Amino acid sequence: MMALVIAMVMMVAMGTTAMAATITVTQSPTGGTAGDESYVAYKIFDVTKTATNATWTQNDDNTGAGEDTGFAYTIDADSPWLTAVRATGAYTLTLSADETVYNVTLNDGFNTEAKAIEVAKSLLAAAPASAEKVEFTSSETPVEVDDGYYLITSSLGTNLILATSTVNLTTKNQYITDNKTVEETNYNIGDQVKYTITVNIPSTVDFDKDVIVHDTLDDVLAYNAATTGDYAMTYTVDGASNGTVHDSVTVTKQAPSEEDEEDQCTFEYKLDISALAPTGTNAPAAHTIVITYYAELLDEAAADTDYHNKEYTTYSEYKTTEKDVTIQTYDFDLEKSFTGDTDNTSLSATFILVTDSEDEDTAIEFTSSGANYTKTDSASAGSGSTTITVTQGTTTNVKGLEAGTYYLIEKTTANGYNLLTTPIAVTIDEDGNATVGTTNDLLSQDDTDDTIVVENQSGSVLPSTGGIGTTIFYIVGA
Repeated sequence: MMALVIAMVMMVAMGTTAMAATITVTQSPTGGTAGDESYVAYKIFDVTKTATNATWTQNDDNTGAGEDTGFAYTIDADSPWLTAVRATGAYTLTLSADETVYNVTLNDGFNTEAKAIEVAKSLLAAAPASAEKVEFTSSETPVEVDDGYYLITSSLGTNLILATSTVNLTTKNQYITDNKTVEETNYNIGDQVKYTITVNIPSTVDFDKDVIVHDTLDDVLAYNAATTGDYAMTYTVDGASNGTVHDSVTVTKQAPSEEDEEDQCTFEYKLDISALAPTGTNAPAAHTIVITYYAELLDEAAADTDYHNKEYTTYSEYKTTEKDVTIQTYDFDLEKSFTGDTDNTSLSATFILVTDSEDEDTAIEFTSSGANYTKTDSASAGSGSTTITVTQGTTTNVKGLEAGTYYLIEKTTANGYNLLTTPIAVTIDEDGNATVGTTNDLLSQDDTDDTIVVENQSGSVLPSTGGIGTTIFYIVGA
């Protein structure tokens, strides 16, 4: 939360009777939805006008000092805040002639945002039990309070606010922000999909509150629960994957919160950031936590379909906007044609699909259902087959592939037909379109639906001059 910087020129003179001030909470987060936060206002100093045109103006961007003209600030000699005020080192207190109040002036060097935050935290830490306070929620504002110099705490953190006369003060909080990314846009079935969540934590949050990341996986994505190895969940804090800063923060995977009936997410990450709170004279700092985890794409995934992973983060009553990243897996259709006997639906050939045309050990394993072949996932691995059977008159679908180049190698064909002697390159682009790498008389493609048609010709392969076949004839003749 942005501390509203109160760096002011304080006037020593006493003035007229104080009027009421109004505190208005307007929550205007960027990229999220603010809930009904709770606030507590403590009056630290009294304020009186020293001029009829006294004004106090808050800077529009809330990054610098407000302007204070025509006010004087005092604190009662018996105020329960006196010890806490002196401990900040920010103010000079001058006892009045009648010894009932101290006139207050701001010391040099405290006219900055960072110093205002330090003062606010110091005052809050030393808040006396007997201190009077006004409690309200954002939806209950504006609330009227006496003119004064106020320390206002909220369920989002701490503000140091000056409320004067008829000025309406608007608190503008720095909220937690987040982002969700996926490493690639398309995957093979059975692949481990890498997701990354980045959570940015401002310096002015309440570090005692948990940050909850809510994540929803599509049903065809299975969270990888490995605790060690390449696919285990990992996280970094401010770029460090180990060491004091990293180890002081805990990120715990848990089931969705039961108290939030609207939360239909698959799982949550609970971020305990309490150890990041500044201590002693340490200045508050912003932090970045990056979480990486993996989910397997299962064989239920259909081709050319968006599969979603959604995420949002909550902190107190604040909720970030939902992030949605999608992935796909692709397919292609394969048909077989036998010249001279194109109506015979009993003729078939078998293929393997490899990722390296020179290495048949790279053949991809599929499970089949009729003419549909689906790349195996981890649960079905080893139970499928690398063989794809294509029957004349039937379109065979091969699915579960990421973008890239594959090679069809014909292993068997119908009796009386020539076996293809060279692999067929099939390239799937980033949009899921499948094309053949080269075309010849035995290979064609239907441009309307990306169906690849492979033709087998009848006849026998005869030896040619200079081939091994004629050498055999010479030996036999001899």
